Amino acid sequence: THDLEIRGAGELLGDEQSGQIQSVGFTLYMEMLEQAVEALKEGKEPSLDDLLREQTEVELRIPALLPDDYIPDVNTRLSMYKRIASVSDSDELSELKVELIDRFGLLPDAAKNLLAVSELKFA
Repeated sequence: THDLEIRGAGELLGDEQSGQIQSVGFTLYMEMLEQAVEALKEGKEPSLDDLLREQTEVELRIPALLPDDYIPDVNTRLSMYKRIASVSDSDELSELKVELIDRFGLLPDAAKNLLAVSELKFA
């Protein structure tokens, strides 16, 4: 892998073969390739779905939280974080947003950011 990073991948990733690497990026492509090779060594059918379903971490450098002064009770705040993290679709997240506004008032910017970031997992 390190050698590929330094010298390039030649025909493996050349014009004839490079369609997938351009869409997923070099690092993820190498992880997928490594996982496929390992599965083949074990006599299994390669399945890359698990790797593609892994959680992605995005660092936005904006405050995305429920501020203490918005939900003062720590247990309630933690409960709301848990509910936000466990929503399964955009509609459920919208319902939770309405509930937050109904219970605690207008959303501060940091809470709006949190909900917007949470919405990304459904995009």
